[in-house]
Amino acid sequence: MDFYGGSSMISSTGAALPRLLRSRTGIAIALAVVLVVALGGFSASALAYGSTVRDGERLLPGTTIDSVDVGEVTPDEAEALVSERLDERLDRTITVVADGESWTTTPRELEATTDLDEVVADAVARAEELGFVDLVELRWLGGTDGLDADVTTTVSDEAVDDLVATIADEVDRDPRDAEASWDGEAVRVSTESDTGRLLDRDAAAAQLAEAATDGDDEVELPVETTEPEVTTERASEVAGEVTTVVSAALDHTVTVALDGTTRSTSPRELGAEPVVAPLIDAAFAGDAVDADALELQIAEGAIVGVLDEVTAGTTVPARDASLELDGGEYRVIPERVGAAIDRGEAIERIRGALLGASEHVELELRTVQPSVTSDKFDNVLVVDHSDTTLALVRDGEVVRSWPVAVGTNNSPTPTGTFVVGAKRFEPTWVNPAPDRWGKDMPARIGPGPDNPLGARAINWNRPSGGDTLIRFHGTPNEASIGTAASNGCVRMFNNDVIELYDLVSSGMVIISRH
Repeated sequence: MDFYGGSSMISSTGAALPRLLRSRTGIAIALAVVLVVALGGFSASALAYGSTVRDGERLLPGTTIDSVDVGEVTPDEAEALVSERLDERLDRTITVVADGESWTTTPRELEATTDLDEVVADAVARAEELGFVDLVELRWLGGTDGLDADVTTTVSDEAVDDLVATIADEVDRDPRDAEASWDGEAVRVSTESDTGRLLDRDAAAAQLAEAATDGDDEVELPVETTEPEVTTERASEVAGEVTTVVSAALDHTVTVALDGTTRSTSPRELGAEPVVAPLIDAAFAGDAVDADALELQIAEGAIVGVLDEVTAGTTVPARDASLELDGGEYRVIPERVGAAIDRGEAIERIRGALLGASEHVELELRTVQPSVTSDKFDNVLVVDHSDTTLALVRDGEVVRSWPVAVGTNNSPTPTGTFVVGAKRFEPTWVNPAPDRWGKDMPARIGPGPDNPLGARAINWNRPSGGDTLIRFHGTPNEASIGTAASNGCVRMFNNDVIELYDLVSSGMVIISRH
């Protein structure tokens, strides 16, 4: 081993040594000189070595980082050697398991970082702490005072949370409540219940971070089971409870009777649609299932069908008296008293019974009087559009007839049965259509030769009352008589309308026909 600086010291004192060695004192002096020179060599060598270490050019012998021997290499070389080992750690596959499903990741994917640079810096600082004795021991006796340290790995909280969120999106599942619904025959369980799953995100993040830093290759994340609020068993109970109530309501039998004729029926037979959902909701809520709260939707046509069966051959519509022309002679068809029921009331009573109000509905006939009786035809005015005539008929005989003008095709005289209303002597004409056919005529024309109503006007009313705005009246346009020329009224010669005025009275029947 080379003693740095020692050989030059011995060479410079070689000539004097023989003389010193001739005496005991000289021998002692020579030995002292040799010792001083030797110690100087040791010191110089140790200091030179320590200078190299302290300047950060080499790590101390015996230095290990993460079980890698990096003694007497440069810091950069040490980082390179340890990085190879760390790459294996950062790129190792971690299997993540949650509720039977698995995912894979690596510490690097979790944005893992290490404190390698800090550990190397600590190793460099270790050398700076050595004193003279430490350096001599390290240089000449081979001491191992180097740092023995492990590299710490840290993962990104955000990256871990992102992976946990991704796993939770696939694992988490809300519990499913059982459901029950009406299928047309009964209430049945329509949806089975199912448990849910919920990943404990905080615990999962902690476990995943620990696995990424401590070297575990597999980690199972905690998943909790969440129970549904409504189980299939509970839904089955509700289905049975509500079905019993609904079936009883649908099979409720009602007998409808009229004058000895009966008909039994039920809501189910009439195709009733129960509104069951509110009862199901009430049952799930723990409330009593009240049959009175059940709504049954029954088509009115189905109820009318039952009513028609019961009333067939029993009810007779009233018939008004009428006047018919038979072989040139008028014949009065007498009226007929009818028998009927109040259908609206009957329908509502049957509906109420079907909904549970009762089990029997007894209907009553009522007498219906005709609105037109035979005596109305003792004196009748008959307007015949086809031959433009007006006839006064008494007791079926035509006692007087006049030529008339009727309405045009655009404004026809109405047909049907009417009655005589107000009678007006020398009437004032008031323009009835100032925005249409009367727009070129004055608003009013008083009595006189130019009055469109002529000398008299006789109003047509409806049998039930109310003016129709149709009149028998005279006209200054006598050339129109015998044609379809008016705006709906029946025109007559002035002399004829004066005669008619004196022969009729209010309430007399008017029959207008083609």
